[in-house]
Amino acid sequence: VSCAKFSPDGEYLATSSGDRSVRLWNLESEACVADFDDHTQGTWSVAWHTCGQFIASCSMDNTAKIWDLGSQRCRNTLRGHNRAVMSCEFVYGSNALLTASTDKSMRLWDARTGLCHQNFLAHTSPINHATFSPGGNKIASIDCSGKVFD
Repeated sequence: VSCAKFSPDGEYLATSSGDRSVRLWNLESEACVADFDDHTQGTWSVAWHTCGQFIASCSMDNTAKIWDLGSQRCRNTLRGHNRAVMSCEFVYGSNALLTASTDKSMRLWDARTGLCHQNFLAHTSPINHATFSPGGNKIASIDCSGKVFD
């Protein structure tokens, strides 16, 4: 398991794994209630949308995916990075998803449409992780150093 995140209501846990899977676990029953396996390589991270009905995953297959928990299907595959996507995170209360990649870029996506709205090319080394400030107005990204963007 490469990442584990609690759902907004605390009832579920989403996990990503090197075996390509993204799994959803019911914490009360300790059972796997969904197994998403559309990635073609290992998955690095997962993120919950604040509504609790969608999760995002990112992978070494150079993509991120948006999963609809109601239908248990992939809603969008986000393509644009040309190397492994290491992290993904929703802006709180928004449909915007941030991805960070070893291609040294970050992208801001509309999770509903799958369109990339902004591409950040400010790193000179592969990016390991990116995150939003609580207000969503700043991004911190980590390579072998670190950067903060307004």
